[in-house]
Amino acid sequence: MASYPAEFSFQYRDTMLNVTLLESLLYGMYTTVVAFTIWIVAVRDKGRDRLVHSGLVIVMYLITTSHLAARWTFLRGGFIRHGETEETVYNYFFDAPKWMLLSTAAFMANTLIADCIIIWRCWIICGRRWAFIVIPGLCTIVGTIFAGFSFYQQTATPPPGSAWSAAQIDWMIPYFSMSLTVTLLCTLVIIYRITVIKPSIENGTRRLWIEVIVESAALYAVALIIMLAFYVKNDVHTNYPIVVATMITVSFGAHPDRCSGIERCDEAGIFLAYVSAVYFGVSFFKARFDGR
Repeated sequence: MASYPAEFSFQYRDTMLNVTLLESLLYGMYTTVVAFTIWIVAVRDKGRDRLVHSGLVIVMYLITTSHLAARWTFLRGGFIRHGETEETVYNYFFDAPKWMLLSTAAFMANTLIADCIIIWRCWIICGRRWAFIVIPGLCTIVGTIFAGFSFYQQTATPPPGSAWSAAQIDWMIPYFSMSLTVTLLCTLVIIYRITVIKPSIENGTRRLWIEVIVESAALYAVALIIMLAFYVKNDVHTNYPIVVATMITVSFGAHPDRCSGIERCDEAGIFLAYVSAVYFGVSFFKARFDGR
């Protein structure tokens, strides 16, 4: 049984409660986005597109739901079932049941899906040329391996007075670094393709594409950078950026298009069926390239 550091115990319990409440609030907003997205998909998409789009949105929603459910169950176990004293609450949180790994697995799964969506968009926009996604793909594979080792480390009880074990931090930092690398690389490649291809696209439309891509990528990247900073410090408040990053990831995956249109680019031989204003969304970005 872990020893009882009173000051750290209070900080940890306070953080767990506040983070769970924050995640519940964000989850309610996310549920509204999911419902609106499903309605948009049902009206707009046809056939296989509708099934795949809806399926991805629902899968990410269910994963996020399991993450929040695990947190609430864990919180209830600490404050209600083992709430006799502050020490019993602390011991329960630091001798957590193995099913709490579901929370970590859900977060990692949504991050992996988001990275795959980014790489898929990059591949489509680059004319299905595999050379453009080799490095991001390798980063995703390596990051998944790091995530697996970190997941394994969580089966051991963290040391007293520390939010995470040193071994777990050693694997989580490169894991999130790989995800950040994928985001930045794919964003730069997409912006490069939009800029150097010289189709008959209006400058305003081109700027809009670049703006929404940069804004979305920057929001996700900033969340990852802040999370990395907290992990390096082994700060108990790391759960805050984790929750925010989780909701940013899944919201981009489920957010409906904010702008749609049909643009024909004769010079490049590209038909853009519709363009998602949310970079990490799963709306289908259909394109036809003439070998360029």
